[in-house]
Amino acid sequence: MPFTTYHLASGFLVGLPLRRRVHLPTLLAATTIPVDLGSVLLVLGGIDARPHGLTHGFVVAALLGVLTAIVVYVLDRYLKVHKTLYRAFYLAQGDEEFHKYVAGGVVGSLLHVVLDAPLYEDMSPFEPFVSGVNPLLLSGTQLTRPLYDLVLYAGLLAYLVFFYEMSRRALGGPVARLQLGVLVILVAILLAPTTVDVELLFREPEAFIPLGVGVLGVVLAVLSLVEMRLMSTVRAGLVLSVTATLLATAYANLGGLLLSSTTATLIYTGVAAIIVLLRSPLTRIHITFMNKSLKAVDLLLMGWLSALLIVGIPVFVAALFIILVESRRLAGLEPLARPR
Repeated sequence: MPFTTYHLASGFLVGLPLRRRVHLPTLLAATTIPVDLGSVLLVLGGIDARPHGLTHGFVVAALLGVLTAIVVYVLDRYLKVHKTLYRAFYLAQGDEEFHKYVAGGVVGSLLHVVLDAPLYEDMSPFEPFVSGVNPLLLSGTQLTRPLYDLVLYAGLLAYLVFFYEMSRRALGGPVARLQLGVLVILVAILLAPTTVDVELLFREPEAFIPLGVGVLGVVLAVLSLVEMRLMSTVRAGLVLSVTATLLATAYANLGGLLLSSTTATLIYTGVAAIIVLLRSPLTRIHITFMNKSLKAVDLLLMGWLSALLIVGIPVFVAALFIILVESRRLAGLEPLARPR
């Protein structure tokens, strides 16, 4: 499962209870990137033809975890990421000791192997001591998908609950609920690749989950803006009406083929309308770029309008991150200190 939401969710599920003993960002990085990246490099280099070869063994994975810890530790000390990104998402609070980075890296990389081992015949998790055998293989059993889905949703839900509680303590209920709403929308984007078939959109009921999660995020954000008196009930009603229309449109396509051009246009236009309606309430959230102030909601709209060109998607996601991080302004707090 290369670079999937399943690995990230498992990192939250295991890492959150251990966050005082390990560097959680390192654990999350180690469980999602180095093991699969190492396999790709070995295959391309002609060293190991197996997609889940040498790096998917516990020994080599642990070494990759240590290497990941060193890289993250050095980057943290140079880029001071812990002063912005980590604190914004409550992943870490300060300058953790190096051994916590190592612990996070090793636990994360081993967790990747544990999650992959039941699925792939070409894995030898105890290599180099035992090769060509995968005693942990469960692929083909009826329990495989439900178990992995349980890990996926439990891990993401655990982080959402943890994030909201930390945000509520730091910023108060209304701003915390706005942040939670934006984070839920980001989670919906993460879930989309795991449920939506690129050839048959909404082919199965589970493909409806990301859209439902995204709608929940919009509702949470809108209600929090009304609670903070940044949005009128009339404007909020318009946003929720458009959102309900889009949800009903998608539900009508459940089990169908690719969305028709009419339906796709309706969804595209509807989301743009929602962003426009949110512009005034979110106008206080902005960033400074090249000595010019740029409203995050304008960046969000630019990203969505250019999403058809693919390049707009990362812009859209980046704008959501900015809104989440900088929404602390709405609590009367200064933005998080930028790295120097």
